[in-house]
Parts: sequence; structure tokens; C-alpha cells
Amino acid sequence: MKSILRKLYKSIPGKQSLFEPLRGKLSERWYRHLRFNGAFGVTLAGGEVFRMYHFDTAFENRIFWEGLSRCWEPVSVEVWEALSRKAKVILDVGSNTGVYSLIAVAAQPEADVHAFEPLPKMFQKLEINNNLNGAKIKTHTTAMSDTSGEAILYDLPNNYMRQASLNASYIKGEAVEIRVPLARLDGFIEKHSLQQVDLMKVDVETHEPEVLKGMGKYLADYRPTVLVEVLNDKIAHELLSLFRDAGYPYFYHIDEEKGLTETNIWVGKKSRNYIASSYDFAEDQTLSRFIIQNRPASEQA
Repeated sequence: MKSILRKLYKSIPGKQSLFEPLRGKLSERWYRHLRFNGAFGVTLAGGEVFRMYHFDTAFENRIFWEGLSRCWEPVSVEVWEALSRKAKVILDVGSNTGVYSLIAVAAQPEADVHAFEPLPKMFQKLEINNNLNGAKIKTHTTAMSDTSGEAILYDLPNNYMRQASLNASYIKGEAVEIRVPLARLDGFIEKHSLQQVDLMKVDVETHEPEVLKGMGKYLADYRPTVLVEVLNDKIAHELLSLFRDAGYPYFYHIDEEKGLTETNIWVGKKSRNYIASSYDFAEDQTLSRFIIQNRPASEQA
């Protein structure tokens, strides 16, 4: 009976036009079942608007009803927007459907934005979202790592969002194996003659250290600000070592409910996103407002 009712609901035309006046006014309890298929506008903190497609999932549904400021990563998203406004070259590694890339091009239309998404079903959605906004993002199906050639990407059947990984041990369950092209970022930088990389997001389900190793000398030479996901302590230690060897002096943990804390310790945190920076956010007017705590005295060098 539920499946029949769901099909009937999906067949109802014009749902989006009925929902638009109610955006921001309903609690998750009420809106979670109010979904549709179609494009809708998303407003940045700075007022710019981009469009994205609602694929009838909880991910887009939350953005539609609550906006970016109350989405799954509200602080990360707003800090990324602020950082994007100053950036000329931006790399989004593990782009998924492209939300971070869409934010970047909306905040800084002149930026050279590259989005990497090797999972075919996600790349198709990334392309749809990119085309909704004038195809300003340069999209790539290549998986980034510390080697080049071909690799197996592991995914779960019918998994919509965030579980695909180049690391088989990360996938819990019977995985689908997908062969994808593999490349290093240093080779990509040289192939595309990128004279700088100002900002990066790396979210590749435990493969983050390999991505940054693949940047080679350019991690230290360009020292982009890096927003990175850290899923376990092993990844945390590897990433900190890479960033320190590249000369990064500032690290921030993102509390998605509060803001940024400067820290040298990347383990035991509830929120999983961190930022490595070549400069002190406290000395930047547009970024200092996100800081809730400077580095604790116990962590001072």
C-alpha cells in the first residue's frame, strides 16, 4: 500500500510551486515527505543564487526547505563560500553532485573551478547541476590519488550519496566494483598549466592522504587552503604529517553547530571537517567571525 501511495504522490503535478511559499516555515517532521523532481534556487549568505536539481532525495530536500545555513554542514559551507570569494583556482575533489563547486562559482564567477567525481551516477547529477548554471564548472570523471592509471571504485548497490571509495575496506556490505581512470594532481596541474591553486575541498571517503600525496611539490609550492574530511585517527595523523611537511602553520576544526577552533589535534572530534591554512584566519575580517576559540594553551608550540 505504501509503495502505491508513494507512486501516486510522485505523479501529482506542480508540487514544487505549492511548496515554494512554505520554504523555511516547516519543520523536518513535516517537510521530509514533501519531495519533488525539478530545479530550484539556492541562496548564498552573500545573496547570490545558484540552481540545483532536486533528485527526490533527503539531501536536496533539506537544502530546499531549510537552505544552506541549516543544511548538513552549515559552518563548512559558509566558510567555503567566504574562502571562494578570494580564490582564483579552486579544486573540488570528491564533488558528488557539485554543491561545493556550485557555491564556489556563484560566490566567485571569475574563478577557475574544477570538480572531480569518478562515480558515474554522481557525475551525471553533477553535470545536470552544472548545466543549470551555465556550465561554468570544469568537470572531470577522473579519480585523484598518488598514482596514475586505472583503479576500482567500490560502491554499494542503490547507494545514492556518499559511500563510494577507492578503499575497499571502507565499504560495509557487498560492493559494486567500477573501473575508473586514476591520476595525480601534480600531473593535472601541469597538464592544465595551473599557476596557482588557492582553495581545495577533499572528500573522498578515507582516500584523502593519497590525493594530497599526489599533489607532489605543489602542496608546498602553492599551499592552498584545504577543507578536508577526516573519518578516523589514522587519516588524521597522515594528513597532519603531510600538511606540516608542506609548511602549513594553521589548522582549524569545524564544529558545525558553533564555528572554528584552531587546533593541532585532529582526533576524537564529533564533527569530521578540518581546514589547513597557510595564514591565520583571526587576522582576516571575513574569516575571523567564524572562530570560536584560538589554539588552546596546551597545544601551543
